[in-house]
Amino acid sequence: MKKILFAVGIGILFSSVFVSCEKPKDPIDVTKNAFLLERAWKLKDKKFTANVDVEVPVWVDEYTPLEPCKKDDYLYFHTTSSGAVFDYFVKCSTTSPDSIAFWYAVTDNDNTINIYTNPDDMAGSNIMWGTIETPNINEFKVIQKSFNTTTELNEQREYTYEAFTPTGI
Repeated sequence: MKKILFAVGIGILFSSVFVSCEKPKDPIDVTKNAFLLERAWKLKDKKFTANVDVEVPVWVDEYTPLEPCKKDDYLYFHTTSSGAVFDYFVKCSTTSPDSIAFWYAVTDNDNTINIYTNPDDMAGSNIMWGTIETPNINEFKVIQKSFNTTTELNEQREYTYEAFTPTGI
């Protein structure tokens, strides 16, 4: 009986040594860059309000009136600083390129995104900027707030993108 208890005790000791020596797992990158990377993102909603500071802002749908050739375009983030806008099935012009390269930066503690087409002239080639939010694993929003000097109100525009898998490419 003592030999059996001794063998069980040794077994428990060795198993605890092996478990405690398990190699720690690499941490998961949860930055916005990692979230966007190597995925296709299609616009699913675009809306605007002329006064975001009221209790119940009035939102104008800017997605529905978009031309079909703009609705099927998508963003693809190739690296942590570059990507492309792809003109998908419906083209606005037969001479339009299939894709346009862009560069981007996620800054301000992972809260702001700036997408531009010319790295030598970021401000002059800006195609999208704003606060970036990730409400769920398959969606991100870019929220642009600006002050309208004519109306003296804070305006807001929101772009919502969803992850999708392009077909036929």
